[in-house]
Amino acid sequence: MSARAIRRVTSSIVVTLVLAGCSRSAGVADEAPPPAPRGTERAQCTAADPEGELILHPRSLTVAEDTTLVDVALLDAVNLSIVEQAVTGFTGNPEVQGVIRDYPPLKTAGLVDSLADWDQRRPLSGLALTATDGQQAVLVALRLDDPTLSGRLVGVTLTSEVAGTVLTQEIEQPVLVQPPGAVCTFDDVDATREWVP
Repeated sequence: MSARAIRRVTSSIVVTLVLAGCSRSAGVADEAPPPAPRGTERAQCTAADPEGELILHPRSLTVAEDTTLVDVALLDAVNLSIVEQAVTGFTGNPEVQGVIRDYPPLKTAGLVDSLADWDQRRPLSGLALTATDGQQAVLVALRLDDPTLSGRLVGVTLTSEVAGTVLTQEIEQPVLVQPPGAVCTFDDVDATREWVP
């Protein structure tokens, strides 16, 4: 048999084996799909205060032109509701995000000077900001719907209006909220990779 004929027979056998393998795989109905890949990002974990509440600080903002803040909504929240959404003067790093474990915050709460003006906070919904207002912290007070269970969220959506145009911004801040007095374990935090984007 010539070398050319041997190559042709070998190629034919390889193609037949590949096709047979494909059709066999396609015909198996009870084969489990491969597990979905887990993310590498993990959520911040914290326990709520004794009333099942805490404050989320998703971002700060400084407006360049007149802006009306419309609303804050939770992204992919489970067992969490908004109690209050407010804005207050902020002197910290504009990139910082954080969680304050007590609502209202204790006098000793820090978050890099952000809560020095807590008593001067203003309701967020409908608030008109101008460039002269300076940097403002967005604060969202949350409550566990069932304080015996943990809650979670991926972040918030901030809606505002500038010159008649409605703008919506999704701000990621994944947080796992444990019931009052609970402890965040490594396994709790590691498991958040299943839902953190």
